Amino acid sequence: MRVQGPYGTRSSTALTVKASAEVSFFEMFLDKNTWKEKTVRYYIRRPKSWIERYRATESQLQNKSWLMYCSLT
Repeated sequence: MRVQGPYGTRSSTALTVKASAEVSFFEMFLDKNTWKEKTVRYYIRRPKSWIERYRATESQLQNKSWLMYCSLT
C-alpha cells in the first residue's frame, strides 16, 4: 500500500566497509516523484603508525605531553 502525499520514506542509505578497506555508500532517493540510485566507492588509506609518523621512541610514547602535541598537530 502506498500512501499518497508528502509522507513516507524519501531516501534509504546503506554503508558497507570491507576488510580490504573498500567503502561503498549506496543511496536511493526520491527526486521529483522519481526514485534515483547512486553508489560511491572508495578506499580508506591506512594511516601510518605513531612510531612511523613521528619516529617516536618508547620513552616518548610514555610521555603524555608529547602524545598530546602529536594529536594536536
